[in-house]
Amino acid sequence: MKYAILAIQLFCAGSLLLLTTFAIANTSDDEFDACVTKKVPINIINTYDFFYQNSNKALLAIRDPETLDALFNSAQLTEMIDFNTQLALYAQMGTQPSGGYHMTITAVEDKCHYLEVRVENRQPGADCVTTQALTFPHQLVTIPKSNGSKPILFKEAFSEKSCL
Repeated sequence: MKYAILAIQLFCAGSLLLLTTFAIANTSDDEFDACVTKKVPINIINTYDFFYQNSNKALLAIRDPETLDALFNSAQLTEMIDFNTQLALYAQMGTQPSGGYHMTITAVEDKCHYLEVRVENRQPGADCVTTQALTFPHQLVTIPKSNGSKPILFKEAFSEKSCL
């Protein structure tokens, strides 16, 4: 009898623990700390497919004009961004063997504790007619600097365009 009562007590305690764990596991971070994800406005500064930059892939947050100037070597681009109020985000696919490749920053979301930058990498399908030249797909955008003090996570998606 003593063991039966102990077994029932352990079962009840385990069920309570299981229910508590289930409730906590199904509570999202937003509900847990009252944090709400917000979309951050994007301003496209520069998108090129044929302009040579660098042959390597890059996903960067640029916080000062010196870094931007070293990357692009363009005073005109540097003058377009006010680094006191803006943060630049740069996505570069690297050297591609033909046209039809695109790298686009599609969204930036403030996830309370970090910024998530969504980047789409698209390549042409086998049935696509493309320019037969090396290309260097990249995009430079800005966001308000008020969002830029948080860690930044680049999240990439890959797709293939069908041309049929």
